[in-house]
Amino acid sequence: MNQTIIFAPITQREVNFYPLLAQRMAALNSELNIYFLPFYEPGIKTIEKKGFKAFNIYKIINNLAPKDFNVRTSDIEEKYGIENLRLLCLHEYATYNIRDIQTLLEKFKKYIMATEIIFDKIDKKNTFVFQELGGFVAPLSLFLVSKRHHIPHFFFEPSYFRGRLHFNMDTLQAIFKQNDTPHTIHNEVKEYIEGSNEEKKFIVPFKDRHHYRKSILLKIFRLENIKKIACKIHIKYIRRQKQEYEHIWNHCRSYLQMLVNNFLGKRFLSKDLGHISKKFVFFPLHFKFDYAMTVRAPFYLDQLSLVDFICKILPDGYDLVVKEHPAGAGGFSASKIKELKRANSNFNILSASFNTYDLIEKSSFIITVNSKVGYEALALGKEVIVLGDSFYRHWDIVWKVESLFNLVSIIKKVTLEEKKNDRKEQRLHFFSKLWDSTFKGELYENTEENVKALSESLLDAISNVSEKIDEKGNYSHL
Repeated sequence: MNQTIIFAPITQREVNFYPLLAQRMAALNSELNIYFLPFYEPGIKTIEKKGFKAFNIYKIINNLAPKDFNVRTSDIEEKYGIENLRLLCLHEYATYNIRDIQTLLEKFKKYIMATEIIFDKIDKKNTFVFQELGGFVAPLSLFLVSKRHHIPHFFFEPSYFRGRLHFNMDTLQAIFKQNDTPHTIHNEVKEYIEGSNEEKKFIVPFKDRHHYRKSILLKIFRLENIKKIACKIHIKYIRRQKQEYEHIWNHCRSYLQMLVNNFLGKRFLSKDLGHISKKFVFFPLHFKFDYAMTVRAPFYLDQLSLVDFICKILPDGYDLVVKEHPAGAGGFSASKIKELKRANSNFNILSASFNTYDLIEKSSFIITVNSKVGYEALALGKEVIVLGDSFYRHWDIVWKVESLFNLVSIIKKVTLEEKKNDRKEQRLHFFSKLWDSTFKGELYENTEENVKALSESLLDAISNVSEKIDEKGNYSHL
């Protein structure tokens, strides 16, 4: 049975990586038709030189007549099953500091219309779409159009387990419901958890390693970053080609602001816990405009206001300890942190370099929106209060907050030493089930071993879904 695969690269590294997967998959299955929909115009020629068809969405957008995208936002919402299109603009709006959301609404409509035109050119039956998880307009448009046409759509997302990925099918959320079916707990899962706890290494996907630098100066003023900026300037202003990450000066301004915040905020950061004599609750800060916040937990996007609220409702005898994200040192305003310390005597903030495992072990319990620190805390047997959407939210091993109104009562229960995460077997059951829901492979690791593993994982995922496609090629979303 012929099947169609669409990859949607958005950066040069994806343009370099996805064709390697495509070549490997085509070698394993000669009946595959593989196309590319790049949201990065300079990559089109590279992809075509590899022997694959690449659609130029930007040419299609330029050829659209005003009447093609002059539709009401409410009509788009109804047609594509969206509750609020403006909310889906939040990631790009916040990341690029865009002042007029109408600009993004218009962009959304253009990208949706252009994607529809591209989909009209292919046989939509037995088609599968793959792209990295992203909250920008481009990947979200492809997701919405795929879903409307009942085309299985997969977002790649790094998992708690190093070297394994979630393939999130037909959803923007982190859906992993509790499953109490008897299950053999894998020895490799036990070994992984024990090894991580012993080594005290936090989770860093291969694709993001360059963000995790101890020095913010080394992170920003890397030769590679300078080359990337020069390349973006050349593409935008000399070659006049389109790229999604083209807000160059905003990007530079953001990093310089992080540098300033880091410098000014150092006097408020504690290097250890020696000054804390009370019990404390640990709240890990997220990377400021991460997808996990802008798409999965937009109502908690103002993290410092949330921290202020938690400080004010904690019982007597408890401090709140906050830690900067390892990849986001300087991400928050130094003046706002100063104000938090002035307004809350129980507020403490640690530098990003402080070991997360040490902090978890010494804390009384954890409050998180949806951080991967939640996994680390669960693995160490700590109580976890979770506010937002995450892969562990729907399991009984955590305390799930429906709204801030019931956070007070949950904190009271936990401080009175009620337990949800006190059974090791239940924790291992969760992690083992989680392992089974993930696939082997890393993004953008171009080694032969990884390309082989991820290609086979993709074919396995396609095979699993193909069983749900009827003989006419029709597919119903799960």
